Amino acid sequence: MMTATAFSQRDPRWRGDILGTGQATIGRAGCLLTASAAMLATWGVDTDPHRLNQWLIARQGYVNGNLMTFSALEPFGVNFVAYINCADVAAPVTRLIEDVQGGAGVLVCMDWAPGDALQPHWVYVTGLGEANGQIVDPWQLPGHEVVDLATYLAPGWDAARGIFYVAIYRRSQARTLAQVRTLNKPRSGRKSRAITQPRLYDQPGV
Repeated sequence: MMTATAFSQRDPRWRGDILGTGQATIGRAGCLLTASAAMLATWGVDTDPHRLNQWLIARQGYVNGNLMTFSALEPFGVNFVAYINCADVAAPVTRLIEDVQGGAGVLVCMDWAPGDALQPHWVYVTGLGEANGQIVDPWQLPGHEVVDLATYLAPGWDAARGIFYVAIYRRSQARTLAQVRTLNKPRSGRKSRAITQPRLYDQPGV
């Protein structure tokens, strides 16, 4: 298991911040933002959910108000390498184990209330096995974010059943917020990759 930086979306320092340009707050719907901030901070980027949210707003890192585009993180020296939809098929756990062990940043969408209609909830995976794993869970209160992946598995589920979507990143060169302030400005006539390709952005969730 790696030693990871952990953030809670319910931290009083930012839980009341508006997520993107929508109406929901980070405390209510900022799971992907918070998991992404934890991944970046683990890789040496000086950021947190509040600052990352502000940076994304300024650089059109959201679509439809508060749906974060996965590729928006690339100016921080990371590569967005894969988005996997496993809502209707088993998640490729063997591959994900290899990715985590190989140092990739793996964010997975689980069911906030497993067993009922899907309520998307993104977490940052820091260790993974066939049946369980370790995650940084943005929903947990500050100081208690590191929990078992089984927290979001219904009885009888394994990791392959409990993971619905995956975003995978690889680190190239960590950069600070100051270093990327002038990067990722929209170019005339060029849309975000997340807008032109389906499913490359967050779903509303917890």
